Amino acid sequence: TNSQINVANSVSTGDIVTFTSVNKRISGTVNVSGNTLYGTSTNFINDLLDGDLIYISTGNTVTVSNVVSSNVLILQNTINVSANAVYVNVVFNDTKTVSQVNANTILVTTAFTTNSSFVTTLVQKVK
Repeated sequence: TNSQINVANSVSTGDIVTFTSVNKRISGTVNVSGNTLYGTSTNFINDLLDGDLIYISTGNTVTVSNVVSSNVLILQNTINVSANAVYVNVVFNDTKTVSQVNANTILVTTAFTTNSSFVTTLVQKVK
């Protein structure tokens, strides 16, 4: 959804929409220890899903294995970093077919695979 542009002028039913490496920072900071993130002022339960790809400001891009609570999550792989008060971005990659479009909303055939409330991006049509 974008209320600033008329997406119907650039996107049509049947077009393919691809989001690549769209990042959105989640609230709070985390302490990193091995394969576990310990959050301060975080809300992992509402912000992330098991299987989401995240970027940690230590320079690591990793997959969430298990959201344990609002302030604890387990990574799929152990990273060799111990750091305090770092930031986390959810990384979004997905491709869908447009099923319906109007002036400010694109509907796609199936649900996106991550918490879409965090997704904003630029629409660019490739011919």
